[in-house]
Amino acid sequence: MPEDLNQVASLLAGKDAIVSQEMRTEEDEYYYSLHDPIRLPVYRVIVNDGEPTSYYIDPTTAGLLRRVNANDRAERWLFSSLHHLDFPILRTRPLWDIVVVLLMLGGTALSATGVYLAFWRIKRDLTFAWSQKPGRQPAE
Repeated sequence: MPEDLNQVASLLAGKDAIVSQEMRTEEDEYYYSLHDPIRLPVYRVIVNDGEPTSYYIDPTTAGLLRRVNANDRAERWLFSSLHHLDFPILRTRPLWDIVVVLLMLGGTALSATGVYLAFWRIKRDLTFAWSQKPGRQPAE
């Protein structure tokens, strides 16, 4: 079967050079399960096509499981990491929960501060408007 995987890697690379090819038994930064399960082990081929592009191949069927290029890498870090807090350091569950709870408490405190300041401003504006009515004496 390694010959078949080498042949698939050569076909995927085309005229470009293969930087590395290896059998992976663990997830990496771009081949991981966030919502959908992934197949492991996987054969990863990195091709030097100017980006470089990574191909993840199923070793049992030699089928392409995932292709990761520069756009996919940017989306992974700018969207997935920031929107799901999916950073490698936060992969352990209790640490991720602690960070999410702290961020939620910070957001709640910021919102409560905004609501308090809005009510304070409205009260001040209404008091000023009430004191400016004709026939009313300003408070001294």
